[in-house]
Amino acid sequence: MKSKKKLLATLAALVVVIAAGYGLVLHKGRITVAAPGALLTLPATTVNLPNGHLLQVTVAVQFEKGVSTTSLPANSMARMENAEILALSQFHYSQLLSASGKRAAEASLLGDLRAVVGPGPVGPAVLGIYLTNFVMQ
Repeated sequence: MKSKKKLLATLAALVVVIAAGYGLVLHKGRITVAAPGALLTLPATTVNLPNGHLLQVTVAVQFEKGVSTTSLPANSMARMENAEILALSQFHYSQLLSASGKRAAEASLLGDLRAVVGPGPVGPAVLGIYLTNFVMQ
């Protein structure tokens, strides 16, 4: 009996985590989709990849509606750029050649940016990211 309750609790927690990843949150007793708001483009960044390769990337960050990019703490931009460099420098050139590798890098960076920025009014403040420039050599 206890194992069934534990399994149900685990499954419920998993559903909440997955839903939050898609911008779905329980807000005031209803499931709500967090609406997109401001889009902030981080400066172009050059990242050293393992094995001597370079990645030049520009990332646009999609915030939840109601999150003002001007109200973020003063060091947020530097912290987001730092997260970008640390997340992307973990990937090898060969991994980033494929679309699935780029999606994995996006997912890693998205998680890190959400940790830097924190929560928004309804869900995560950072809803998604877009790779607007991606050049490797």
